[in-house]
Amino acid sequence: MKTIRIAALVIAAAGAVNGFAQDATSDCMKGVARDVRLAAIADKVGLEYPGEATSPALERIASGEERAALAVWHGLRRECFVIGQQQRRKMLDAQTHSAVESAFLFQQVLLSRLQQGELTYGEFSRRHADVAKSFELRI
Repeated sequence: MKTIRIAALVIAAAGAVNGFAQDATSDCMKGVARDVRLAAIADKVGLEYPGEATSPALERIASGEERAALAVWHGLRRECFVIGQQQRRKMLDAQTHSAVESAFLFQQVLLSRLQQGELTYGEFSRRHADVAKSFELRI
């Protein structure tokens, strides 16, 4: 029964979010993807939208320079999410809004773990993509 409720929530979130795919958060994320401070990680993570990790070269932890860029990306992602918060509150019911917030926070935790060297780029990318796909989100 609990699984059915969770599945229904995921489906509702996907449908609601797809209704405003061009929201302020998505627009902001597109700008982040072009930020030169993120050049060290641009080819290793999905800056705009999480992708699948397919390269064996991604099975390593971040270098010092990359960790600095990951910290910048973490902050910029947060700023973009906040920019779209008001719009999401208007368009989503409370339960769906909560699910979207939880998915974003989980992705931020993954990003922190990548920055701290607890995950490889490949592990991060796979988990990040899985969360985004489950909601069909671009966060």
